[in-house]
Amino acid sequence: VVERACASLGAVAFFAGKAVTDVEDQVRTLEQRAYAKAEMAASVTTGARPHVEGVRMYTHDFSLELSNLLKLGASQSMEVETSAATGAGEFDLSSSGREVVTKELAETILKPLLAPGASFVKVKLSSKSFGAESSEIAAAALANNAATLKEVDLSDILAGRPTAEARIALKKICDGLLKAKLVTLDLSDNALGEQGVRAAGDLLKAQPGLESLAFQNDGISKEAAAAIAEILPAPQNLKKLHFYNNMSGDEGAFAIAHVLARASAMEDFRMSSTRVMEQGGQALAQAIGMGKNLTRLDLKDNTLEEVGACALAHVLRAHPRLKHVNLSETALGNKAALVVKALAEAAPGLEALELACCDITAAGAAKMAPYLAQMKSLKRLVLAENELNERGSLAVASALTACPALEEVDLYQCGVRRLGAAALAKLAVEKGLKRLGINGNMIPAEALEEIQGSVSEEVLGELDENDEDDDGADDDDEEEEDDEELDAMMGSLKM
Repeated sequence: VVERACASLGAVAFFAGKAVTDVEDQVRTLEQRAYAKAEMAASVTTGARPHVEGVRMYTHDFSLELSNLLKLGASQSMEVETSAATGAGEFDLSSSGREVVTKELAETILKPLLAPGASFVKVKLSSKSFGAESSEIAAAALANNAATLKEVDLSDILAGRPTAEARIALKKICDGLLKAKLVTLDLSDNALGEQGVRAAGDLLKAQPGLESLAFQNDGISKEAAAAIAEILPAPQNLKKLHFYNNMSGDEGAFAIAHVLARASAMEDFRMSSTRVMEQGGQALAQAIGMGKNLTRLDLKDNTLEEVGACALAHVLRAHPRLKHVNLSETALGNKAALVVKALAEAAPGLEALELACCDITAAGAAKMAPYLAQMKSLKRLVLAENELNERGSLAVASALTACPALEEVDLYQCGVRRLGAAALAKLAVEKGLKRLGINGNMIPAEALEEIQGSVSEEVLGELDENDEDDDGADDDDEEEEDDEELDAMMGSLKM
C-alpha cells in the first residue's frame, strides 16, 4: 500500500508541478496512523462496525493525509508534526487536533520531549489517544523531563480505547511521572471510573505538593470518589479541585467532602453537574466550612434545595476572599436570599454571582435586593430562568443601581414585562453595562422598541425569544400589587 501511495503521490505531484521526493517514511507513518484510527473506530459499545465502514474510514483518512502532504510538502509537513514545543518550557499537542497515536507516531510527535537534556516545565498531551504501545513512548518522554516538570495535562488521552487497554496506557503514562514533583495535574475526559482512578493511584500518592487537580467528565462514581479520598496523600496542599459532569451522587459527595475538609488551603472548588442532592450538599457545605480561603465556588446543577441554601449561608461567611460563586440550577428557592445576605456581609470583593434557574420568585428577589445593593465589587449577576416577574425584576434593577462596578446582568426568561424592562434598560444606560440579558421575556413591542433606541444591540444581544403579545398581569402569588405603588414606580422609571 505504501509503495502504491508513493507512486501515486509522485504522479500527482508531477502533473501539479510540485517536487515531492524521499517521502516513503512519512507516507508509511501516515498509513499507520490512518489504519490505527480506523481500527480503533471499528470497535463500539454494541460490538463492531461493519468491515466496509472501517475500510471507508481508512481510505478517507489516508487520502486526506496524502493530500495534506502534497499541499504542504514533505519538509513543511514534518515541521507541523514537531511544532508542539512552544518555547518557554511548554509542550502542547492539543492544537493539532484529535488523533490516534501509534508507537511510530509517538516517537515523532514527542521527539522534543525525548531529546537528551530536555527540560520542559509544562506538558499537555490532550486530544491524542494513546494505546498500550504508544503510552510506553509517552512515559519515557515524561520521565525524561521529570526533574523540571510542574504542570501536566493528561485530559482526553484515551479516547476510543478499549477499557482494558486504556487502563494499561494510563498507568504507564502516570508511572512515567513518578519522579516528578507536580503542582498541577489534569486527568479530565478519560472516563476513568474507579479502576482508572486506581491506575493513576501511584502517581497521586507520589505528589504531596500537588496544588491543582481535575477529574472533569471522568465517570467519577461513588466508588471512584471513595478511591480518590483514599488515595490522595496530602490534600491540605490542594488549592484547586475540580469535578464536573460526573455521576457521584450523595455518596460520592460524602467522599469528596472528606477530601475537602482536609484541604484547608482550598481556593477554587468545583463540583457541578454531579447529581448531588440535599444530604450530599450538606456534607459539602460542612466541609467548605472547614476552610477560609475560597475565592471561587461552583456547585452548579446539583439539587441542593432550601436545606442546602441554609447550610451554605452559614459556612460561606468563613470565606471573605470569595470572588466568583456559581449556584445556578441548585433549586435553592427563595432561601437563596440567605446566601446573598451572607455573601454581601462577609465577601466584600465578590465580583460574580450566578443564581440562574434556582426557583426564585418575586418575593425572593425582593428579600435579596437590599443585600445585592451592598455588593460594591459586583461585576456580573445572573438570575436567568427564575420567576421574578415584574415586581422581582424591579426590585433587582433598583438594588443594582448601588453597585458601582457592575458590567453584566442576565435576566433571561424571568417574566420581565414593561416596567422591569424599562428599569433594567435605564440601569444599562446609567452604568454603561457591557451586557444586559433580557431575551425570552414578555416585553411589549413599543417598550422593546424604546429600549433598543437607548441601549445598543451589542449590549442587548439577541431578542428573538421575546413574547411581545403577552403583557398580562403579574402572576405573583406572594402578594397583591398596589396600583398606586406601580404608578410611583412608573413615574421614577422614565427613559
